[in-house]
Amino acid sequence: MFYLEMENEKSIYISGCKEIKKFTEDNISMLMSDVMLSVSGSNLCTTSYSNGEMYISGDILRIEFSAI
Repeated sequence: MFYLEMENEKSIYISGCKEIKKFTEDNISMLMSDVMLSVSGSNLCTTSYSNGEMYISGDILRIEFSAI
């Protein structure tokens, strides 16, 4: 199970991340419990990542979920 909270178009909190699969300034993709979560935008960065919890900041344009 995972939790996602989007505070505004510039900040998102994610809990339950199992593994980061891709990390660029345009896209951060991560493996969650049973889905792949992808955050797309520009100037993306993590301000914190620990114990499966992540804060992402930047210009967030899209959040996608896909089955694994």
